[in-house]
Amino acid sequence: MSRLARLVSVIALAGLFAAVPVLRTAAQDGTPAAGSSGAMSVVETQSVIDAYLAALVAQEDIAPFFSEDIVLELVDVGQEIRGRDAVAGTIVGW
Repeated sequence: MSRLARLVSVIALAGLFAAVPVLRTAAQDGTPAAGSSGAMSVVETQSVIDAYLAALVAQEDIAPFFSEDIVLELVDVGQEIRGRDAVAGTIVGW
């Protein structure tokens, strides 16, 4: 797999994980946050991914698409990047 293909995969996955709520575990109560339904529709998810990719291609700030506690793990090099700004900087600087 080429470096560009890997980068696109990482970017798409990072955007997806930032946009889609994390599945709750059995230890959690299973109730959505106040005022939210707890899930995004396919249309909502596609809208977020489209906006993320548009911002990325336009070289705009992509950090707002990530949660504060995002973790990007680069398995090939054994590196873990933590935090919204650090992950955005890594993706943009790739």
